[in-house]
Amino acid sequence: MKKIMLCIACFTLALACYGQKNSIIELNGSWSFKKGDNPKWAKPKVNTASWDNRILPVWDWDINYLGYGWYRKEVTLTAQETYFFNLGQADDDCEVYFNGEPLKLYISKRPGNDNADTSKWNQWKKYRSYYIPAKLVKSNEKNTIAIRVWNTLGAQGGIRYGNIFIGNTVFYNQLPVEMQGNWLKTDGSNEWLIGIYNSKIAYKGKVWDYSNIKKENDGFAISIINGGKTETIFAKMDAATGNCLIGTNDKSLELCSLGETNKPLSDTGKLQNYTQADTTSGKAYFSGYIKDFVPAKGIDAVIELRALNSGQSFEKRMPVNADGTFSMDIPLNGAHQLLLRLPNISETIPAYVAPGKKTFVGIDPEEFKIRVTNEYYNRDRPTLYMGDAVLQNKLTLQTTWLNSLVEDDKKVWDRFVYTGGQYAAASYADEQLNDIAAYIGQNYNKYGDTAALKSAKLWSARTLIASPENAIFNSTFNLILQNLGEHLEGLQYRVKALRIAEKTKNAEQVSAYKQQIKKYVSDMIKN
Repeated sequence: MKKIMLCIACFTLALACYGQKNSIIELNGSWSFKKGDNPKWAKPKVNTASWDNRILPVWDWDINYLGYGWYRKEVTLTAQETYFFNLGQADDDCEVYFNGEPLKLYISKRPGNDNADTSKWNQWKKYRSYYIPAKLVKSNEKNTIAIRVWNTLGAQGGIRYGNIFIGNTVFYNQLPVEMQGNWLKTDGSNEWLIGIYNSKIAYKGKVWDYSNIKKENDGFAISIINGGKTETIFAKMDAATGNCLIGTNDKSLELCSLGETNKPLSDTGKLQNYTQADTTSGKAYFSGYIKDFVPAKGIDAVIELRALNSGQSFEKRMPVNADGTFSMDIPLNGAHQLLLRLPNISETIPAYVAPGKKTFVGIDPEEFKIRVTNEYYNRDRPTLYMGDAVLQNKLTLQTTWLNSLVEDDKKVWDRFVYTGGQYAAASYADEQLNDIAAYIGQNYNKYGDTAALKSAKLWSARTLIASPENAIFNSTFNLILQNLGEHLEGLQYRVKALRIAEKTKNAEQVSAYKQQIKKYVSDMIKN
């Protein structure tokens, strides 16, 4: 019995110690390469003195070469435990061997990355990960990775895109690999509840280490730790759907999926009194996590901040920690758009920050590697924000996607309109709601979406009823009414009369015309 208890204690301690590790071995760079195909090249001991050197990842094959090629590299691992090998994309397709043994391909279940797609034309799109069982690992010795790649469909081949690295993982042995990913609530909110990764967990706007993992009641009790604070999460896979049940215990579980779930929205129609959004001064709290971060010395991110009320901008440098976490308290006057630029990531990541509000962003570097027309923007990747301004952040990102499309894409547009509906359903009546309505008014015709324009009319009316003197709100409402072919004369007359009353500082008339505008708009949207 003592031996059993000792084993359990050692196992728990091992997990606790593992939770503190974030060991990533970068394998980008020089690999041995040889054209042709020979099964012996998978074996551990191969003389590669005559092989070429190729820098990966890159489309590196000779133009018009159709056929096979092999890449090989040696790596020293310090412990005999399970690892994961991240390869990225291979064109057209590939097989991977570790110390001569084939590894089973695991396609990370990010939306648009379909493991079930067996079409030979689509294999190059997959982001490839492989789990290396502990029994194959030789600790403190050289281990050999061999990759057999073939290109039979196009002019270029090779290891296409993606960071190549080996890292520690809790999956395969402690947790099922299907549990890996960013899990969103399926209640229609699409709230990002948790990110479960190889060596970290994103939860409640923080990054946590694994402390202990215990199997119970057909699921897993996962203990996590952050700065001395501990929490326990219960997670259970639904084998039939591939979704995951997640909660603080096995009695309070929420169904989550890796993709978004849109459901009919309920807008209470309750109007708030208008106040200009986030005009106070104070600190905004911005933080996040780069999944499977490959550390380097002196890594800094650059953040550009643009004031939403004036457009003025400034920049700051922000260090990125070795485990991929980052955080900064930013003194601000009013709300700002934040543009995050990270090393080795080609795209700028937008966020919404404001005094007194917390914004946490999750970043998967693999999401920024694919560049195939609109596929980069429209393959259902989730918007990974936690904190106090999630909807504002989602709208900021989705507007960026829409503006970056090479060709108009209804799928991206529908996601933006749905999030706009979520914002309206939360009973806001502010600049953000006006911006949503204005964007729809300016762009609905590209998508033939009159239904969205009619919704935008209601949202714009809400802002105008809350603040009838706001010239920008009036302009948005007029634009939408013009697009719908509705009459404006009565409203325009009252707005002009209000402007005159404001200039003459006639408080009684200002109040009267505001009430008239509110009633006019209210009557208009009732009809």
